[in-house]
Amino acid sequence: MRRYLLLFILLLPSVFAQEINSKLYQETYQPGETLQLEFAAKNLVSDPSTANIKLFDLSNNEIKVAPFLLKTDQNYFVYFDLPDNLVDGSYKIVLNKLKLSSENVLKEVNHEINFNLTSKVCISFLVKG
Repeated sequence: MRRYLLLFILLLPSVFAQEINSKLYQETYQPGETLQLEFAAKNLVSDPSTANIKLFDLSNNEIKVAPFLLKTDQNYFVYFDLPDNLVDGSYKIVLNKLKLSSENVLKEVNHEINFNLTSKVCISFLVKG
C-alpha cells in the first residue's frame, strides 16, 4: 500500500505539468526586445495575473519585468520588454503558483519556459545585381 501511495505522490506533479502548454514565438531574444509567450492551462481554478509571471536567470535571481497579460477564449498571451542590461545566456520564465484542479484535487503548480538571450545582431542582406 505504501508503494502505491508513494508512486501516486511522485506522479501527481507530472500530471499537473501536462495540463499547461506553452509556446514562445522565438527561441532566442536580444536585450530590449519584446518577449511573446502563449500558454493554455486546463482546469484552472482562477485566471492568472501578471503577479504569476516571473523572469529568472540561471542562478535563480528574479529579474523585474512589467508583463502584459491578455486572455482569449482558451489561451493566454504574455508579452514584456526584456531589460536592456541583460547579459548573454539562458533565462527562464516561470508561470508561478497557477491554481489547477483535477479529480477534486487542488494544486498550485509552477511552469517553466527556457529561452536564450544574445546581444549579437545577425543581419543578412540580399543584393540583386
